[in-house]
Amino acid sequence: MAATVVVTAGAADVLDPDQPAAPTSASCRGRDCQGQFPTPEACGRDARTESTVTRAGQVVLLRFSPSCATVWSEVRTRTGGARAISIRSDQDELSASYRGDPSDGYSSPMLAASSPRGAEACAKVGGTSACTGPLGGSRS
Repeated sequence: MAATVVVTAGAADVLDPDQPAAPTSASCRGRDCQGQFPTPEACGRDARTESTVTRAGQVVLLRFSPSCATVWSEVRTRTGGARAISIRSDQDELSASYRGDPSDGYSSPMLAASSPRGAEACAKVGGTSACTGPLGGSRS
């Protein structure tokens, strides 16, 4: 059964993909994290960028936290504006929509995943969509 959840969110933490990971114990794991937003205290500390795509001034990142067993999508944009950010793995998909205020978030909710294989990160900013393509597979 496919699960699709849409989350409309306000402010969320922006994580630095270049920040070195500090040892940490996960505050949640797998399905317990699903639907939550990543923060430096919850899953962001050991997260790594598994795939990126750049299009029209935006960079979409597929992020994976081994300690939390989750994946999520992040977007970096120079233009700002309204955006929709989603993460998809197998039949599951989670997304968040932001109106475009600079304090709005830049992340999808987390999706439980034992590995990033098969996960796809997507973002739509200002009418332009970009997706990483499923990690470890081909995009159809």
